Amino acid sequence: MRSELIIKALILPILLSFVFTANAQFRADAIDIKTSYGVIMPHHKSFYYFLNGRIPTIAVTVNTITNGEQEWLRARKNPTFGFGFFYSDLKNKTILGQAYALYMNYGQSIFKYKQTGLQFSMSGGVAYLNKIFDPINNPYNIAVSSHLNAYLNPSLDFYYKNKALKFSTGLALTHLSNGGFKKPNSGLNHVGIHFGLSAQISKHKKTADKAIVDTVKYLKSSIFTVITSYGKRQKSINGNIYSVVSIMFDYIYRPKIRYGYGIGADMFYDFAIADVSPIDTILGTSKRTAFYNGLHLTWVGYYGNFYSSLQFGFYVYGSPDYSEKTYLRIAFRYSLNPKFDVGIGLKTYFGVAHFSELGLGYSIHRINKHKT
Repeated sequence: MRSELIIKALILPILLSFVFTANAQFRADAIDIKTSYGVIMPHHKSFYYFLNGRIPTIAVTVNTITNGEQEWLRARKNPTFGFGFFYSDLKNKTILGQAYALYMNYGQSIFKYKQTGLQFSMSGGVAYLNKIFDPINNPYNIAVSSHLNAYLNPSLDFYYKNKALKFSTGLALTHLSNGGFKKPNSGLNHVGIHFGLSAQISKHKKTADKAIVDTVKYLKSSIFTVITSYGKRQKSINGNIYSVVSIMFDYIYRPKIRYGYGIGADMFYDFAIADVSPIDTILGTSKRTAFYNGLHLTWVGYYGNFYSSLQFGFYVYGSPDYSEKTYLRIAFRYSLNPKFDVGIGLKTYFGVAHFSELGLGYSIHRINKHKT
């Protein structure tokens, strides 16, 4: 459990370092309040037992309005950054309880027309749920089994701005999960329609978005990266927690300052599979290999010294589960310098977490001659 606490404790600091990558000093330029009304997706049949209808959420965020202080901010049309607090009454005090979260928020305009526009936002941080699975006292809660969980909240907002006030509405997904540290871990996925009000509280004026992307000059580059990672996962309910180690090789072509894409390979060693139990023998899973590998495609979004990656992979040799042929890896990383970076990640089976991980990467950059 100590490893779980360490990784969860690192989620928020790594995400918060994103803010200080963009700004030497955080400014409280605007306060956003969003309330959402929606449902928890019943991705397991037993969810129908404890779901009690529509679920409200509320989130309060303090944002900084950037003004093109760095080239990558201008390339992304001066996004906003902020810190916030999330709360939800999950409409079942006995089984699900309440959820609380502290998060970092990023918002970027997709398009604008006069006083209206469309914006994408992403929040990420650490959540606390006061009701968790217990084999005796709370056996029906198969969604979460640890108090500390990761919090993710992507949303798409249509807004109307009138001077210092901005009104918005849109769709949002809230995901709460412990990343496979402890079972059961079906996770909670809340989908809802939200309504928001933002009030600018400072006199800071944002630079007009027009033509700011054209001011950015970036040298195309090729990046060769090796990342070693260490993760934890539980094999069964109330069972032992095992380590998973991996090494990843990536080639990324970065044509723009905002993004890059490439291919790579993964090698895993799963100690949970190496420890063969009598149940494995009965189920016929004892012959699985603890060493398995795969190939993947990568998409990377760059935000100054911070970047996120999304990898779609398929197994070439072995597999942690006979029924799974593909996997997804999501990571948030921070560059300590041009060569070394650290980060946190999650490997999933498209909705079901396999394990969370910490990683250390080493990169070699090759700069091309042409500017874009």
